[in-house]
Amino acid sequence: MAQLLIEAGADINARDKDGKTSLMIAVLNNYEQLVKLLLDSGADRHVTNEFGSSVTEMAKALAKQNIIDLLEENK
Repeated sequence: MAQLLIEAGADINARDKDGKTSLMIAVLNNYEQLVKLLLDSGADRHVTNEFGSSVTEMAKALAKQNIIDLLEENK
């Protein structure tokens, strides 16, 4: 579904009502394949949440090593 939305021109860096991007939500929920898709499609890894945390900081705080590895290799 995400791939179809991206192909249809959806704003990959749009924020939800709480200010989270799709990449942030994918990181928080440990959706590894979605994180990879979003990164490969140009999602902005440098945006921060309402507390000033980046997606890498979120992944580290939650000890999601698989996501940290993806974020590090896609710098």
